[in-house]
Amino acid sequence: MNRNKLPIAWVAHANGQLLGTAALRVGDLEGHEDLTPWLGGVFVGSHFRRQGIGAALCATVEDEARTRRDTDSLFVHARQAGVVFTPRLDSTWSVRLAAAAG
Repeated sequence: MNRNKLPIAWVAHANGQLLGTAALRVGDLEGHEDLTPWLGGVFVGSHFRRQGIGAALCATVEDEARTRRDTDSLFVHARQAGVVFTPRLDSTWSVRLAAAAG
């Protein structure tokens, strides 16, 4: 329901089915309140994985951070096994957002 302030979540859906979700949040990790904004809440249903849905959701969040929030960094934190983009399960790092190709 939020569009102008964080948190903002996006939901991917088709034919009445929830496919996945991702969010742009002010904070996502206790003890690191100085770091903002965060990509969080990324989830794609098991039947819909490996179809580019997660990548599209993350790209949407990145675009929001870059264009409407005027930032070139987005923080990511993950503790779950099976997360592809984390080098260590307890990592927190800033992802530098590349300029849009044009």
